[in-house]
Amino acid sequence: MEGPLIAPLCSLCSSVVHRSTACYTEIHTLILSSGQSRVTLGGLEILAGLIHEVSQYTNELNDALEKRPVVSPMTHTTLDTILGRLDSIYGKLNKQIMRLDAQNIDRVEPTYLQAHHNLVGAHSKFVGLLLDIVTMPSAELQMFRLQQNHDVILSITSISERALSCSDIFSAPNFDTNNETNTGVERRTNRLSVLPPPYSEEQDAAHPTVSRTQSHTTMASLGSSNSVGNSTETHSDAVSVGSSLPSNGPRRRISSFTTSLKAMASMVLPKDDVLAHALCNAVLSQDLVQVKGLLAQGTNVNGRDKDGNSPLNYAIQKNDLDIAKLLIYANADIEQTTKVTVLPPLFYALSLGYYEMAKLLITAGADANRARSNYQSTYFVDICRNDSVEKVRFLLENGADPNQSTTLGRVPLIYATRDDRYDISKLLLEHGAKADVGDLSNPTVLSIAVKKGNKDIAKLLLEHGARADSESSSGSRVLADAISAGDAGMITLLLDHKANANISIHRTRVTISQVLESVTASDEDMFPLVQGLARNGAALNSNKPAVRIALELHLPKVLAFLLDNGGDVNTLMAQGEPMLSYSIRERLHEEIAMIIEHGADVNLCDAQGSPPLTYARVYLDLIAEQMLLKLGAVDKQPPKRNTGPGRLNLDTMLATYKSD
Repeated sequence: MEGPLIAPLCSLCSSVVHRSTACYTEIHTLILSSGQSRVTLGGLEILAGLIHEVSQYTNELNDALEKRPVVSPMTHTTLDTILGRLDSIYGKLNKQIMRLDAQNIDRVEPTYLQAHHNLVGAHSKFVGLLLDIVTMPSAELQMFRLQQNHDVILSITSISERALSCSDIFSAPNFDTNNETNTGVERRTNRLSVLPPPYSEEQDAAHPTVSRTQSHTTMASLGSSNSVGNSTETHSDAVSVGSSLPSNGPRRRISSFTTSLKAMASMVLPKDDVLAHALCNAVLSQDLVQVKGLLAQGTNVNGRDKDGNSPLNYAIQKNDLDIAKLLIYANADIEQTTKVTVLPPLFYALSLGYYEMAKLLITAGADANRARSNYQSTYFVDICRNDSVEKVRFLLENGADPNQSTTLGRVPLIYATRDDRYDISKLLLEHGAKADVGDLSNPTVLSIAVKKGNKDIAKLLLEHGARADSESSSGSRVLADAISAGDAGMITLLLDHKANANISIHRTRVTISQVLESVTASDEDMFPLVQGLARNGAALNSNKPAVRIALELHLPKVLAFLLDNGGDVNTLMAQGEPMLSYSIRERLHEEIAMIIEHGADVNLCDAQGSPPLTYARVYLDLIAEQMLLKLGAVDKQPPKRNTGPGRLNLDTMLATYKSD
């Protein structure tokens, strides 16, 4: 029994790709035209990279759907729901992004960026899961996999609600505004202008310095709290806090979800206080003396100011190496992220182009292979996709693993190849990237290069160990894909690296005849290609002889090679005329000489009984007529004119043709 039709789902995929591409283009245009607000631009660059990934995965999902006439009803319903939601979300996101310009970019709300980082990252992972499900061979397997991932679908819904609550790119989300009043929590005020109080033991106890080990544990706990209910104890506390708050009409579900997250965060995050505010302010002012004094009084080096930013991030923002060293010496958490910068310190420094600062953080132990907590990728993978070769080189030279992968099995080299980044591909391979890797959609990275027609990257991969006989996504060999695409340069490259030419395309054995018909190339380019096919095992002829095709396409070097390697010089052309007669009619002088030298039958007649000599006389080719007569050609019809200069011998006439 057939399932629902695929066409509406493909239409939704196309719409999502269109909307997400529009978002990506708009952000990149804004980044290129703006030279300010690097903190915000860093967050927007990350968002653009994630949106680009969703667009690519959705496009692959569309391709997979087009190859399947039907899917299971449950899969269809899930796809329809999720794709419809994506279509709506990216439409709204694009409208918000289009409001940005160089004058208002500093007003972007960090909470909005953070929520949409989480949302788009989750979408990327989930579309990859859907792609895996759609390619499963049976409806039963599709349904089983969907049921296995029911919790993932629910978490996507929760994350979507969180992002939808951030509806304005310039405004913080408006959850229950009465919650703090109802729970008796006093609102904090900005007291940065107040001088820090003198140091005392009570303050030291109240604001202990967080060690790096404690801070790492703290952030790990926060990362695990992204999925509500990972810990029974945490979940219970969060629910009790949320349930103690009053309802606020239809916003209750989003509000309680947000309150639960805040409750969990409050148990693990260092509290912002007067001293932390003062420390951040001193770092921003680049007042090294005051920074030293505040740290001496026991100020929490990992504390946050009212905006949620940390002293170390401010030191990075100001590119102040002296203060950064001081904070690191005081056990600043070098892996801590904030809601403002989103990035860990190392990658924040790189996003600003501060390589000395990044080197300082690497020396202090920052992890160049740091993984993202929400969408199971790494920051290094993102840089390989969206950034400069200098940043990639810096990280590779400082411990980044070139073979690290995302949950979809994609390593940086795959992204670099897909994005036609020869420079990054070369750099990754020089630092040990495996050239024969693949992912869920492509058995090898070489198959991606061949599919995209990128000969330079394909050559690079082959030189670093990729197999020329690699499989392609279609299940055949990459050589078959190159032949189907008619890419003469790629075919020759693969053959030069010993690709087996004894293969089939759609269950039909590849022949030189077939390649001559499907590939458009000059005689100079086609000659090494045909040589490689013959050398690597391709059959000569299919239904149509290869010599006939070479003569029709006027490929004299190819024709000579084929005649030297078993081609029949007396092959009949499409109209039933011998190759020699055809060449005389078409005035192909070089081919006439070549065919005669290879021993063509000078008296072989066409379908109407006319020999080559008749053709020479009809088409007024005096030299061909003389050559044929000297070789013993006969003609039943008497000559209609003078047969030309008898003083020329056969060698002279052949040389005359070859020089034409």
